[in-house]
Amino acid sequence: MSGSIRVTYHVDGFKDAINTALSEVEAVSFSKRLWAKDSSLWKKDNAHRQVIDNSLGWLSAPANMAEHLAELDEFSMDIRRRGFKDVVLLGMGGSSLAPYVFSSIFQKKEGSPNLRVLDTTDPVAITNTECAIDIEDTLFIVASKSGSTIEPLSLFEYFYSTLSARVGSNAGENFIAITDPGSGLEKMASEKGFLRVFRNQADIGGRYSALSHFGLVPAALFSVELKKLLDDTLEMIALCSEDKEGEANMAVKLGSVLGGLWKSGRDKLTFVIDEKFSSFGLWIEQLVAESTGKEGVGLVPITGEPLLGPSSYSDDRVFINIRQKGGKVSKELIELKEAGHPLLELELDSEYSLGGGFFLWEAATAVAGYHLGINPFDQPDVEDAKIKARKLLESIEKDSGGVGPHGDAIDIGGSAKLHLSPVACDLVKDIDGTSNKIKSILSKAKYVGVLLYSDPMNTKPINELRELREVIMKESGSATQFGYGPRYLHSTGQLHKGGSGECAFIIGVSRGKVDVGIPGKTYTFSSLELSQALGDMEALDGKGRPVILCLMEGRVRDGLKAIKELI
Repeated sequence: MSGSIRVTYHVDGFKDAINTALSEVEAVSFSKRLWAKDSSLWKKDNAHRQVIDNSLGWLSAPANMAEHLAELDEFSMDIRRRGFKDVVLLGMGGSSLAPYVFSSIFQKKEGSPNLRVLDTTDPVAITNTECAIDIEDTLFIVASKSGSTIEPLSLFEYFYSTLSARVGSNAGENFIAITDPGSGLEKMASEKGFLRVFRNQADIGGRYSALSHFGLVPAALFSVELKKLLDDTLEMIALCSEDKEGEANMAVKLGSVLGGLWKSGRDKLTFVIDEKFSSFGLWIEQLVAESTGKEGVGLVPITGEPLLGPSSYSDDRVFINIRQKGGKVSKELIELKEAGHPLLELELDSEYSLGGGFFLWEAATAVAGYHLGINPFDQPDVEDAKIKARKLLESIEKDSGGVGPHGDAIDIGGSAKLHLSPVACDLVKDIDGTSNKIKSILSKAKYVGVLLYSDPMNTKPINELRELREVIMKESGSATQFGYGPRYLHSTGQLHKGGSGECAFIIGVSRGKVDVGIPGKTYTFSSLELSQALGDMEALDGKGRPVILCLMEGRVRDGLKAIKELI
């Protein structure tokens, strides 16, 4: 309970399991071996250890980035001198969520450009972003660790082509890149005349990159005080240092509490977060889901779910409240605690406490991965959906035809039609009536993922989305997880396919009249978006997970309302 973050644990009914977990990490000298970057903590075989050995750079990243503060401050000043009014980050998952946290939690300072994060292939979102900026006064950040991620590269092609039509061969001066050394993006940036290339530490995975160039370059451009942020981070690192074992180590304790609760059947980490810090929950969600959801196990992070009474929850929940200093625990959370549900409270002094918050959750997730017996640094099931989406896109390029779901469509009103995956069809082959089929599929799941391919900046469907999640919770008893596609493919998508099979999914795809072409391709962003949804549907089905696909030709909120009424 030191530093700018205080953690309070209400876990009286689970102390034996938690104490056992803490004893286990003390017995293996976890803290000392973590800081020694000993990959054998998690796995013994060479294949896993090679991955882990190349994934622990996040431990040294804050100290390394502190040496670049003057350089980043000067670059930020140069961008302002050049007159850029907006910065648009083109990224996905690990390269976009930390910048999104900075842009949504910190206040823009006078004279600094706006920071917008575009991590979608939705044509409406792309069009709205283009309309909101003066493209000639906009700096685009192309962020990709591998340098080959289809979403940011497709977005780059679109905006680079649009800008080239206006300014010709100087278009590259409106772009910078953040990538690993030697990537294809680094080569392309040189060929196109990018203003700058930031080469990140190669031994940092995307979801662990918040305190590297991927997070801090956009933060600097948004005039976040990096020294203040990193000072807070280094203070947290001191509380998680190699000489602090077991309960004395803040991250080891948090990770072991999560691990002990998981062994007690409490795997649904239900975050209740103050509105100010809500985007931080999305970052934690990706970190936890992609790190722990594999080998048939996983911690299931739940963010943005309606908070109901104790009788609405199964005994698989852990409630985690994140709020600013001085905030109060809600009456609903107190009731849940009194009903026997474990409650963790994290109180942050200010937005700059996020520096320590990023590191605390990174280290705690590594500890939790130890308790789950998995490698928290790989993502073995993420590529499956990407491969299937690419095959669909290749079919478009070969014959210029469209792609669509297999099977009969079920009209449910609201200009929405449902398609059931083969696994889902098999589950309900003896059940009559669409409503009964859908409710039967959802009732068998411990959690239901509601995954929506639409404009993530459109706030109009929020009420319908909340009501849909509440109806699912009440009708099926399932937890609900929400994510925008294709962002979720790079975050919770690993958990969906690699974690426990006790889940089901509703994938909604908005099929509006707006579309945007991708230069050099025969397919459009709308086709790319649909291919990603269908590719994930096929990948989930291949893992035995039932999927309900909803194609929405009208308003998204009408489609969500139609699904809710059906349930």
